[in-house]
Amino acid sequence: MLVDEQLDPIRGNLLHADLKRIDLSKRLRVSVPVTTTGEAQGVKVQGGLLEVITRAVEIECIPDEIPEHFVIDVTELMIGQSKRASDVSLSGSMKLVSAPDTVIAHVVALRAEEAPAVAEAAPVAEAAPKAGEPEVIKKGKKEDEGGPAEDAKGKKK
Repeated sequence: MLVDEQLDPIRGNLLHADLKRIDLSKRLRVSVPVTTTGEAQGVKVQGGLLEVITRAVEIECIPDEIPEHFVIDVTELMIGQSKRASDVSLSGSMKLVSAPDTVIAHVVALRAEEAPAVAEAAPVAEAAPKAGEPEVIKKGKKEDEGGPAEDAKGKKK
C-alpha cells in the first residue's frame, strides 16, 4: 500500500515513494477524499453560496474495498441545508469512523445586505472616540523635572 509519495515540484515526476505491507484480512482506518457534484438549488435560485467544509472522511474497511473517493450530490440543497458525513453512501464492509454529524458541504446566504448598514454606522462610531481620546505622552524629560543639567544652567545665570 502506498503510504507517502514525494513529487518533483516543477515536473511532477515521482521522486520517492513509501510503501507499506498490509494484511488483506485486517480492517484499516483510512481517510478518503469527498468531492461534490452538481450546482445547489440554493445557489441558483436563492443566490446563496455553497461552502465545502470537510474534504475527507475517515472510514474503516478491509484493504480491497478502499475507494479512491466519495461523491456527494448537492443539487437539492437550499439555503440553510447541508450534507453530512452520514449521507456518504458506504458499501460492503465499510464503517464510518468520522462523526456522522460532521458537515461536508452547506449552502449559506450572502451577507451583502448587512454591508450598507455597517458603512452607515461607521461615521458615528468614529466620532465617539475623538471626544474621549487618550492623552498622548511624549518621550523625553518633562519640563518641570529638576535635574543636574537644569541646576547647572540656573546657577550660571
